[in-house]
Amino acid sequence: MTSNGYEGVAVTGEGANETVWLAVQREWEDDPKGFVKLLAYTPADKSWKMVRYPLEAAAEGAWVGLSEITAVGNDFVLIERDNQIGPAATFKALTRVSLAGITPVPVGSADVPVVTKTVIRDLVPDLAAGNGFVVDRSRASPSTRRARPMSSQTTTAPTTPRAKHSSSRSARTS
Repeated sequence: MTSNGYEGVAVTGEGANETVWLAVQREWEDDPKGFVKLLAYTPADKSWKMVRYPLEAAAEGAWVGLSEITAVGNDFVLIERDNQIGPAATFKALTRVSLAGITPVPVGSADVPVVTKTVIRDLVPDLAAGNGFVVDRSRASPSTRRARPMSSQTTTAPTTPRAKHSSSRSARTS
């Protein structure tokens, strides 16, 4: 399947060593079942390399894929999740992978190394604590967004002096 694209982007290194990492959401036609690509693009030489990431098995009628990738030191933290919501959700997790000892290979290579992942947080209990639902603020309509409670304390303006502006407002007197 090739209709599933890049779901996360992370950048490591800088200058000639800069690498742009892309997490592919779900398997493409050239991927073995249950594995997706982590793609590495090096702008300095315009090369593409890859490793494979092992996905959790999906529940019947669901699929599992990647949603995000973040560089943390020499490792990556990813969100791996099923496509289910509410009580039907069975797998949503933060995972950590390291490339220590793994050399990405050019895209199209036959023998692609597989990273080892560690689940660092199972997010399903967090979702269950909210009755299985978390409002996605980026996609929720204004009427379904949850408002944060207002603090009962009054805030005051900062006490540090601010620079005066030369606008007509700062020249006004009462």
